[in-house]
Amino acid sequence: MRNKLRSFPRKFAQCFLVVLFVFNLAQAERKVTEKPVGPGCTFIEVFDPDQRLGIYVLKVDLRNEYIMIDSVLAHDSLTGRETVLDMSQRKTRPRHQVVGAVNADYFHVSAPSGLTVDRGHLSRSARGWAGIAFSENNKPLIAIFKDKVTALVADGTEISRLSINRPRNDSNVVLYTGLYGNTTGSMTDGKAVLIDPNGNSFIPQESFDTIVDRLCPLPRQNLIPSDKWVLSLGWDFLNIMNRVKPGQKLTLDISIKPDTISIYNAVSGGPRILRSGKVSVESNQEGQRKGFDREMHPRTAVGYSKDKRFLVMAVIDGRQPGYSRGVDLYELAGLMLEFGCYEALNLDGGGSSTLVICNKIVNNPSDPNGPRPVANALLVISTAPDCI
Repeated sequence: MRNKLRSFPRKFAQCFLVVLFVFNLAQAERKVTEKPVGPGCTFIEVFDPDQRLGIYVLKVDLRNEYIMIDSVLAHDSLTGRETVLDMSQRKTRPRHQVVGAVNADYFHVSAPSGLTVDRGHLSRSARGWAGIAFSENNKPLIAIFKDKVTALVADGTEISRLSINRPRNDSNVVLYTGLYGNTTGSMTDGKAVLIDPNGNSFIPQESFDTIVDRLCPLPRQNLIPSDKWVLSLGWDFLNIMNRVKPGQKLTLDISIKPDTISIYNAVSGGPRILRSGKVSVESNQEGQRKGFDREMHPRTAVGYSKDKRFLVMAVIDGRQPGYSRGVDLYELAGLMLEFGCYEALNLDGGGSSTLVICNKIVNNPSDPNGPRPVANALLVISTAPDCI
């Protein structure tokens, strides 16, 4: 009995070593590589054969003096789609190197679905889903943004419920710019006037004066001249049209809430998946399709650290048996936590999920025809002399 007791610690130690060896062997199967790709930028590639996941991450020091965050519309308009790689290459020039680029918003036909702000200019109104915004000095904010645009007619009449470059119906008013295309498109009956912007653009938290140019001849499908805007009023607002007369001043006021940062760039997505360092998949709050949060897809996400110093852009490949299965939103949130995020947002996924590093696609997009053209992208730009 005494001999058995003496041998027990040795046998226990042997078993422990075997378990430790197997554990380390299992851990070794997860291959992680990291390399610098620009000032303050690290590209992280994770291949986990046990979990069948291919994970691609760009981690960015937002306080680096050479780094700036930018958003870009496909073909610089709301009327076409373009691959993330094409947008990255198109925006790359000396001392303006695109270190990283990732697909951003969902899209309808070709336009981003939600709030779009490009270098301080509001291109499209919000839709009620979460987005990520950046100030000009790279301070990030994830929130459900709401824009408020009002027009004040010369006689004091205020036109509310006004949106920018979105489809119009009977109960809203929309301002259309050349970003929307050549025409306002098909819509319900109403009336429209041409507006002379006086060289202005839609800058959040500002107001400015425009001039009513003339009435449009048609209630729908109005042409949008390159130097004018179209103010299109739905049926419920026709009584106001009689007060909007050619030659009058029309004062526009634009604000976006929350306004805790001065928004310089913004893209939408949804839902939020991390809030204050905890998994918080907010599909129900944002009105996404039931079950979307539990589906396994290729995914794209963006997030930032608690001190807002580090930005993380991640793509997880999927729909490729034997290589990468994809993730649901809860697993995506866990991965963003693993990469140091305190707040994180899901972006468009599926075949749209694309990460570009120094003008090369680094993940494996799932569409059989190759990288999918998308509506917009989020860019990390270096103003240093070289990309690396």
